[in-house]
Amino acid sequence: MKRNYGLIIFLLTFVVFIVSCANPLKNKPPYWYNGYVYGTKAASYFYEGKISSALTFYKKGLFQAYSYDIPEQSALYNFNIGRCFIELNMCDSALVYYLRAYKEYFLLGKEKESRRSAGFVAVCYAMCNLKDSAMSWYKKGAITPKSTSDKTFWLTIRAQLMWLLDHSKEALGYFDEAYDLYKKQKEWHGAAQVCLWRAKIYYYYNEYDDAAKQIEEALSLGDKTPLRFDRWKILCAGAKIHFCRADSARGIWFYQRAVNCLTENKNIIPSKENVLDCKSEIDW
Repeated sequence: MKRNYGLIIFLLTFVVFIVSCANPLKNKPPYWYNGYVYGTKAASYFYEGKISSALTFYKKGLFQAYSYDIPEQSALYNFNIGRCFIELNMCDSALVYYLRAYKEYFLLGKEKESRRSAGFVAVCYAMCNLKDSAMSWYKKGAITPKSTSDKTFWLTIRAQLMWLLDHSKEALGYFDEAYDLYKKQKEWHGAAQVCLWRAKIYYYYNEYDDAAKQIEEALSLGDKTPLRFDRWKILCAGAKIHFCRADSARGIWFYQRAVNCLTENKNIIPSKENVLDCKSEIDW
């Protein structure tokens, strides 16, 4: 399967199903503990941008879950392993784990989690330019939202599919609606992600000033949350946009900040030549 778009998604850290801190081991047998420890350690690494380290601990948690037959944990770790592979630009591998997560959540009767896994499967297929599969999985997961967070999630998925598959500027309307909901919920990271997507769209249509405003807002919103795993993407996009606005000094400054953000997996960052090339699309 062709790999496309090293970015993403997203996205949407509120849908990274990390282990809850609200006493998740209450009434659970002792053998749940090791898997929980692996998961919390992995989540900590992930949010710091140390994706390879996070992947190592999520895989340990997955092995533990399978060894002790804890399907609730294995579904969770399959999902989060997929999320790590997305960040490492490995869409094919991400798809494998998202599909496993969907199946396990479905068989567990976890409707919300299985539907959201289907949403991520749809985006993976869209990233690989497989439109029929993407839309099939979108329909498998999308329903009339029962909550604000559900509505926000599916608005964002719908917008991403519209953009990835058709480069439709109408995606902006869905992103705008999702942005308003994120801000009402004080989901600052989700709102920042939407700003990055809007910046990509404005850039594609050569509306560089509007794109630059979205980058500044994304960085400002990002300062309201400790999450830094994808900040380098915002900075890289800003570098390209500022260069296209004939502000090469600011563009180079943004690019160096992006490089400094990555303490692991520096190979995933685009080359300076790519970032400063106004002819190429923002595809990370």
